[in-house]
Amino acid sequence: MKRTNWSQEEIDLLRNLYENDGLSCDEIYLVFKDKYKNRSKESIHIKITRYKLKHTEEQTSKIKSKNISGDKNPMFGKESYNKGLNKENTERIRVASEKISIKRKQMFLDGLLPDLSGSNNPMFGKAPWSFGLTKENDIRLFNSGRATSEYRKKEWMLKTDEEKQVVIDRLNKAMMSQHKATKIEIKVGNYLESENINFIKNHKLNGFYIDFYLNDYNIALECDGDWWHVNPLFFKRENLSIAQIKTIDRDLRKNIMFKNNNVEYLRFWEHDIHKNFEDVKQKIVDIIKIKKVLN
Repeated sequence: MKRTNWSQEEIDLLRNLYENDGLSCDEIYLVFKDKYKNRSKESIHIKITRYKLKHTEEQTSKIKSKNISGDKNPMFGKESYNKGLNKENTERIRVASEKISIKRKQMFLDGLLPDLSGSNNPMFGKAPWSFGLTKENDIRLFNSGRATSEYRKKEWMLKTDEEKQVVIDRLNKAMMSQHKATKIEIKVGNYLESENINFIKNHKLNGFYIDFYLNDYNIALECDGDWWHVNPLFFKRENLSIAQIKTIDRDLRKNIMFKNNNVEYLRFWEHDIHKNFEDVKQKIVDIIKIKKVLN
């Protein structure tokens, strides 16, 4: 094909498409192909270089994104060799994850990674795109939440009982690490210590945590908040929150666990610990006396 000089019209169009519209060389060629049939991709690329045309960072990012989206993605139609694997079920990934974590922590300590806390955070002072939105008023969040829930359920059902227990133990450990003793727990704990009664705080038994386990006597003591555990003196069963209903169910299952494991147990209401603590102390003394006689 005979080479022809570029007209000013072609140069202006090229500059507009590249710098203003942010099109790639391939996309510009498609525009030129019909209008200027004698312009090849190579000639367009040469002109872009010669005139030192530049994309903005945002335009470059969009072009890269388009170039690897859909069937242009090298992984399109392929399955990742890590599918279904994570650091909980694969030693290779667990080791790699720990190495990366240790490396990045050290890099941060050495000042090689930026401090993105406070005002240094790129999102500082900015509202997230989902601000004010919930799954009740935004279909995107609704669909995303439902998809995540269904995926988690399927993932959970595929786990063995041993794998499920590992997850449960990890969550319980995290929960207990954040647990702060309540006023009624502190009051009962101080009394046990004053009487030199051995106990284990937050003792775990068959998946349940016990407020106080008197290990010398196989006795469990539970300190029940009036609201959370639904003290019948103050709450009617027909006007309960979802959280209260769940707590009632959990307490019933814990009581059954105590009986199945031959653990004597006492439950004390918040109201009684604050107002009738002498009765609470007497019940503890009485049950210990009974256990001593039986043993």
